[in-house]
Parts: sequence; structure tokens; C-alpha cells
Amino acid sequence: MSFDASQIARGKFYSLWVAGTQYAEVKAASAESALTTEDVPIAGELGDEIVVTGGKGTGKLTFHKIMNSDLLKTINSQIGSGLPFVFDLISELNDPNIDGAERVCIDDCQITKFNVIDVDISKLLEQTYEFSYNISKVTFE
Repeated sequence: MSFDASQIARGKFYSLWVAGTQYAEVKAASAESALTTEDVPIAGELGDEIVVTGGKGTGKLTFHKIMNSDLLKTINSQIGSGLPFVFDLISELNDPNIDGAERVCIDDCQITKFNVIDVDISKLLEQTYEFSYNISKVTFE
């Protein structure tokens, strides 16, 4: 099997939409689906079998800090009103040097953690949000 390094996707051609709004200031995005399992001991054997009992999705979005972004204010206002900030996430990687694109949609994500203040005077500033989601609401296009 041969490998062509020119087919490695570059992150510079990445687009992100949160709640229908595209964010050019996105710096990094990740989402991880994990299965919840339970060990089942088997009589007469040293090893256990594993049974899947559920799953959970978690992720993290990091943006370059810009002063005119309303995302932080919107999330804080929603949470301050006692309501979760729920959003659909669309992630698209479309490198023009590679044939094809990858689009991942995650419905009903929910913000679980965010920094209200995060300043380091020695570097460019960022804003980070952590979220969770139901792993059955992930689709690849």
C-alpha cells in the first residue's frame, strides 16, 4: 500500500458553525465520542467480557479572542437565566488540494464549561468552551 503525503488534510481550510453562525475566529475544535462499558466476569476464566452500556460525547471549542463576538455574552445570558445553551454544531474540512470534503454535524450540543475571564498579558488571547452531546446525534456527510 502506498501513501501520498500530499493527501493529508490541512486545518487551514476548516469552517465551523455554532447555532447557525459561522465563526472565522475558530482556532481549534474537537469532539470525542466515548462508550460506557461494564466488565462482566466469566466463571472459570481470568479475563472479563465487556458490555457496552451507553455513551457520552464531549468536546471543546477554542476561538481567538475578539472583542465584538457576542457568543460569550449569549451563552452567559442563557445560563444566567437558568437555561442551558443548546446548539447545533457543524464542522467542515474542505482542503482544495484534496478530492472531497468532510462535514460533521452534531445536534443538540450543550455548553458545560467556559471561561468568564482568561487573560495572559504575554500572549494572544483565546476563549474556550467545553460541551457535551448525545453520541447518537452525530452525522457525517
